[in-house]
Amino acid sequence: MNKVEHINDKDSSSLGYTNLQYEEDGYVSEEFDVYSLGVILTEMLCGRLAWFEGCVEHSQSLGPLFVRHYNENGDVHKMIFEVVKEQIAPQSLNTFQSITLQCLEYELDDRPKANDVVIQLEKALSFQEDYEIWEHKLPIDYEEIIRMSKYSEMNYSTTTKKDLYNMFYTGILLQDSKLLFSLGSNGERNELISARMFTYKNRTSHKWQSDHESRFLKGKNELQQTLESNSNKVQLLSLNEVNEKKDFILSAKEVVYDSSNVKHFHVKPSTETRFEEINGLNPPSL
Repeated sequence: MNKVEHINDKDSSSLGYTNLQYEEDGYVSEEFDVYSLGVILTEMLCGRLAWFEGCVEHSQSLGPLFVRHYNENGDVHKMIFEVVKEQIAPQSLNTFQSITLQCLEYELDDRPKANDVVIQLEKALSFQEDYEIWEHKLPIDYEEIIRMSKYSEMNYSTTTKKDLYNMFYTGILLQDSKLLFSLGSNGERNELISARMFTYKNRTSHKWQSDHESRFLKGKNELQQTLESNSNKVQLLSLNEVNEKKDFILSAKEVVYDSSNVKHFHVKPSTETRFEEINGLNPPSL
């Protein structure tokens, strides 16, 4: 430990920034400066001065009080200024208060070097910037969504918000890989479900079986169109998958031109029609 010459500053101890060892031997060192920096960081976290009203000795000042509160309770959450707790990112707060406590260590050798303090403060700043840029872009319920995915064991509290956003933007599988959740470029929520879950109401395991009366060809996904001839009119018969009702689809010729079966349409062609003669749909002679 490199020491400098003794300094005479009788007021330093009354301000709460002094190192206890300095009071004992009267010498200043790098560790002394680190302790003083730790006191300043404590002031920033707690939102009050180191030497507050009522202090009569160093042990009652903010630095020793901060350390004592941590040793007795295991954390310093109750001492953190409310405004700070509301605005700071959790990872940034943990990093900031951790390096602060290290600076306030009683033993000189247990205190970090000044360069290490700078590194930890830069890390806390990067966490804060990540939080402020990306947190509001994530779904409000992103923690619940992650718990429903294959990343349920992820420690999202230590993952950067930017990485979480990229994961949601790419899409994550939920509900045993049956639902894909993703964020759009404008932050909209997109949910894609499997065709099987979309087709069937009960969304249970479904086995495909052939039916001789089915409109689907056996073993294929091609539609078997059943055509019936009825008074020279062509109809397409299909079976509604939901209610099993028969649906009849009329030809375009029947819909466009007068039909006794279609009461809603009664269109008489015009000689000035913009449609040409196509596929045998010739306008009848007037």
